[in-house]
Amino acid sequence: MLSFTRIHGRRAGRRAPAWLKVMLCLTACFVSGQLHAEETLIEEVVAAVDRTAITRSQVEQEARIILAEKGLPWSRTLSADLLESLVERLIAKELLYQEMERAGLTGDENDAKAGHELLAGFMARFSSPEEFRRFLGSLDVSEESFAALMARNAKIEAFMNRRLNLLARVGEEEIDQEIARRKAEGKLSRDVSPEETEAREFVRQELQKRKYDDALAKWLADLSKRSRVQRLVSFTKSMPGVRLKFLPNPREPKP
Repeated sequence: MLSFTRIHGRRAGRRAPAWLKVMLCLTACFVSGQLHAEETLIEEVVAAVDRTAITRSQVEQEARIILAEKGLPWSRTLSADLLESLVERLIAKELLYQEMERAGLTGDENDAKAGHELLAGFMARFSSPEEFRRFLGSLDVSEESFAALMARNAKIEAFMNRRLNLLARVGEEEIDQEIARRKAEGKLSRDVSPEETEAREFVRQELQKRKYDDALAKWLADLSKRSRVQRLVSFTKSMPGVRLKFLPNPREPKP
């Protein structure tokens, strides 16, 4: 999964834009498995990137997917700190996806096939098909929608890596300088030879990660300046939010 640093971009104040305040009524026919006509679906918008809303249910969905990927109990209670960090992650994903749209990189006839291949790999993490169905039920998504979501996430990650892997390259001279600096600061034993393969690889990976994270943070900051990014709800402190009486289901990504 993607590992995003915090976005240091433009933030709007606490006032929600007019388009987020519009209350739409749900008109539904009585169909088995759907809402009764008199019932109302409430979605809380926690952030927005331009005119794309990010809802509380999307944040909770992201959390359960990450827990399942890491082999942790996905049905456990979600902490406020985890949910708060994932709002920034979803904002970052949306900024990158919109950049892909501007570049004409979002439509691909192979997306469906890729999504189903990713879905098969993800299903293998569960002890049984029944457990996987319970997982999908907790997210309120179909297999098709979940496959589409996985394909979308994979495309965002590939798009990000194509750019950032080049910027995160580390030269041998940089490794030599870093080893010398760490020895001078007492962070690395003076007995370690600069030619020692294990030490050089360790330093290389740390430098690559630092460069990658720095480049990603700068890229996201630049993208956020071109978009209207708003945080409307905080999971860790009091902050007014916006509730929509009906919002097209954010849990069902378009294939």
